[in-house]
Amino acid sequence: MSEKHVLIIGGGIAGVAMGIFLKKQGISCSVYEGYPIKKDAGAAFGIFPNGMNVLESLGLKQEVLKNSWSIKVYETINMYGTVMSTFTLVDEENHYYPMQYIARSKLMNILLETAQNEGVCIHYGKKLINLHQDETSVTAYFEDGTQETGTELVGADGIHSKTRQNIFNQCSMFYAGYSIIQGIVSSQDLCGKNYESFASYVKGNNIMGIARCHSGDIENYHWVCSVYSDRKISSKELEQKTTEELKIELLKLFKDWSEPIPSMIENSRQIHARSRFEFKPLESWSKNRVVLIGDALHGISPDTGQGVSLALEDAMYLSKLMSEHDYKDAYHYFEFDRKARVQNIRKMAEMENPMLLGFDIFKNPTNVAASTISAILERKETVNE
Repeated sequence: MSEKHVLIIGGGIAGVAMGIFLKKQGISCSVYEGYPIKKDAGAAFGIFPNGMNVLESLGLKQEVLKNSWSIKVYETINMYGTVMSTFTLVDEENHYYPMQYIARSKLMNILLETAQNEGVCIHYGKKLINLHQDETSVTAYFEDGTQETGTELVGADGIHSKTRQNIFNQCSMFYAGYSIIQGIVSSQDLCGKNYESFASYVKGNNIMGIARCHSGDIENYHWVCSVYSDRKISSKELEQKTTEELKIELLKLFKDWSEPIPSMIENSRQIHARSRFEFKPLESWSKNRVVLIGDALHGISPDTGQGVSLALEDAMYLSKLMSEHDYKDAYHYFEFDRKARVQNIRKMAEMENPMLLGFDIFKNPTNVAASTISAILERKETVNE
């Protein structure tokens, strides 16, 4: 196989973005997603300035701004509703908003429409089970009995990556000590409160975050809570529970907390719950013709708020390197240029208020991570050439 053709495993944000960038570089590619149809997993998240810069390079900034909300203030509030601290996140002099908050489904729809316009082929119902590499190609084997062969393969299949398991079978997942439960609600479910900020309600280890994720008034707020437990909550008692069953448990947990938290939980149409798993940093980011990106690669803690933005960076930078070099050099430079940056952001999760540090990274030019992303993003003007 002489002509370059890249197989992308995973049809989430990292995988679809990778497909778009490769197509813009004139590189043939196909995306393979394990779910049988497009699935709106997850609820909402923040996109930091580094992620917005990547989306701007694709001409998607304005569409994202229309479907998201600018977070200007971070508030810490106790369970009784008293504001304990307030951090302003806006650079008034430059009118600079550090983070856009958006529903995952909104961003996915924007990326999928762009992928369709670019001619990116996305195959659903393709759950990876095995890989085989030789001197000239890599073949992916899927659960449905089919197989596909390409010259390179990019694993963009998330935190529980089957690609990573295939090439680094010694990398094991471990329970991170908490579960994440989240949902989307509308303005009328917030008892008259209007959060322009990211509001973080706190009592001990229990945290309930609320943020607006759209400028409209229907399903325009996202809430997320972390539930800590030394022993992992069983799937039967968490992931497999219905929304109504989860509501009962959450209302017990937050029964003494001030409004709007009880009403917000009660009025959620759908609640997503999952135990958080992590893995230790990988010594190598690739093996032969296979490379990892996004959560499959670094699995950054959600506390940093950087997961989506780093995944978008990965897709942009790796695609550019693959257009300039053979796969060996492209993978080498990808790891060499980005490893220190990812390690710095990973360390944020161990600090107090990691998300606030994430904001500060892009406001403070003396920060090491800021200079690293500047070096990477200065290349973005060539992406659309």
